[in-house]
Amino acid sequence: MLNSFNNILAFNYEVSSFDGEGELFVSKSSDGPNSLKPILLVKGSLKVGIRKLDTVIHQDVKMIKINPEWSELDIIRGAENIISPSNELIIIYEINR
Repeated sequence: MLNSFNNILAFNYEVSSFDGEGELFVSKSSDGPNSLKPILLVKGSLKVGIRKLDTVIHQDVKMIKINPEWSELDIIRGAENIISPSNELIIIYEINR
């Protein structure tokens, strides 16, 4: 249960279009954009596990909220099996240009 909700899943890895490992670039800013893509003003990086949403979610989904930094399309590509059969799936995301 997360914040008194029993229908929210939280995972301890990054989400992208593949399963494996990668490098998470950590911003110098405390509220900065940490990202799997190289960013400016990097404080450092961490080795992280990466999963596709299709790999970790095996149930009907009504909504997906993602707030990645420059990886929106990669996450969508990793959720093709979740997105394809649904006519009513809501996806909430922020686009960074």
